[in-house]
Amino acid sequence: MIDANERENELLRRAGKSGGQYLEQIDSYDLRQLTQEQWTNFIRSVISKWYEVKAAEEALDDEIPF
Repeated sequence: MIDANERENELLRRAGKSGGQYLEQIDSYDLRQLTQEQWTNFIRSVISKWYEVKAAEEALDDEIPF
């Protein structure tokens, strides 16, 4: 397991919230009971949100070139 700093942990929590919202949308909370399609959509929602949030964070980190 990699060591994560607080900023990375916040990114993961925000991405995880997206997965929680998906589970609420389908009204299913037991990951063991998800169909293959539901599991794929759950993972996709988490990963997509992580990339979205990570890209926004990285855009804020760009150094001024002068």
